[in-house]
Amino acid sequence: MTNEKHEPSEHEERVLEVLKEGRTSADQPWGYTTPSRVAERFNLPRQRVNEAINRLTAAGWIKQVEENDTLIRGLYIFVDDPREN
Repeated sequence: MTNEKHEPSEHEERVLEVLKEGRTSADQPWGYTTPSRVAERFNLPRQRVNEAINRLTAAGWIKQVEENDTLIRGLYIFVDDPREN
């Protein structure tokens, strides 16, 4: 369930920005990222990116990717941004 009252921090907004890249293009996959990708893109400390990912996951805006009932370490997928609804 998505927490509609959650207000993303600046670092959380950076994570969401990377997750949303390419979604207007039909031939480009979008919605996936890793902490390293966000950290490198915005020159942020990995610890801050991981904290942002944890808060977004707790809010239900993103989730860790799962395959065959196994969580894939360090890979996250966009779920919802209730501000867009």
